[in-house]
Amino acid sequence: FYTLSHALLQALTPVEMLGRVGGLLTTARDSTLFVSMLAAGLLADVVGVQPILAISGGIVLAAAVVPLVLMQGKRGSRLDWLSAG
Repeated sequence: FYTLSHALLQALTPVEMLGRVGGLLTTARDSTLFVSMLAAGLLADVVGVQPILAISGGIVLAAAVVPLVLMQGKRGSRLDWLSAG
């Protein structure tokens, strides 16, 4: 996941903004991980572990599918490597 997200980041971000956008992505990712682990732990005490795992799986699936859907029709010269193969 990290490899693909950083590859897309580099393909879609202007070169002069790569450092800023990369730092923002890393900060957002790390903050989200911390908050989600805290929330999952608290919710697991209330509703149990299995529902939390099911919800987490749905979120991961959505995180994989939504970018693919959003990228449809946006293939430009900087994204040609996506269809190479």
